[in-house]
Amino acid sequence: MSSLAISACIIGFIRIVKYVLDTSFPVKNDEASIASVARIAEPKQHEAKTPIRKYYEILSLNSNEPICIEDVKDAYYKQLEQIREQRKFGIVSVYELKEYEAAKDFLIDFCDYGGNRN
Repeated sequence: MSSLAISACIIGFIRIVKYVLDTSFPVKNDEASIASVARIAEPKQHEAKTPIRKYYEILSLNSNEPICIEDVKDAYYKQLEQIREQRKFGIVSVYELKEYEAAKDFLIDFCDYGGNRN
């Protein structure tokens, strides 16, 4: 009987220790915390295009052809001329002037980046 009492005490002691450790030190589930931090929003098909394609579209450039800085500047000034003509007739432009400037600056930087990589 003493071996039965000793084993019951050991099992009871282990359960008490396990209960105390579980309640006193909250352990973060590593997989859950990593998944919540590393979750990346998936792009939806109906949302806006990627920024570089949007910039190509703003300046009416073909994204399948190679471009240089002169092409970007020419397209930018061509778009400015179209905006001036549209304003004469009271037509509101689809994009704001800031967006045209951002597209020009981004694509020029993109050309510089491509040139430095080569």
